[in-house]
Amino acid sequence: MARPKSDEKRSLLLDAAAGIAAERGDSAPTALIAKAAGVAEGSLFTYFRNKEELLTELYGALVAEAYAAIPADLEERTGSREKLLCIWTSLLQWGLSNPKKWTALRVLRLSKLVDERRKRKVSSEGRRFLVERLGIPDAPPSFATRLFSKLIDLTIELTREEPKLAEQYSAAGFEAFLRTVAHR
Repeated sequence: MARPKSDEKRSLLLDAAAGIAAERGDSAPTALIAKAAGVAEGSLFTYFRNKEELLTELYGALVAEAYAAIPADLEERTGSREKLLCIWTSLLQWGLSNPKKWTALRVLRLSKLVDERRKRKVSSEGRRFLVERLGIPDAPPSFATRLFSKLIDLTIELTREEPKLAEQYSAAGFEAFLRTVAHR
């Protein structure tokens, strides 16, 4: 009889995979991920059929965790600019507070090992969130969401290099996004 799967062990594996992916990309061996999680490599395959499934699940978990950083009272805020600034600030803070997870998310966005259907679904949900719920005008939805993501990446990178300029980088990145997608 097979042992029941542990949510704690699954979480350990995903956390370890995030750390390893941040350091070594998607080419890191599963043995290294299992070792970092403190489990036998065979245990990893009890939770995930293969490396592709592990990385796809990790990608989904990281996106969900980043979106969970957005305050629940977002809809109560007035105006799309205020809502968008709230999203910008929340995701920026999550990325700065979780550098390995943010780096892993960046790596996995480009990885061929992450299921493309899952990436398209997540991307579509992000577009729908930014464009439909916030009413971002004047830009193709795919362009707006990718630009948003790239500007946050750049802002995090620059903030890590020069933490004293964090507020200036955040404001400049946000305003650059608004000027580009809304012609403001």
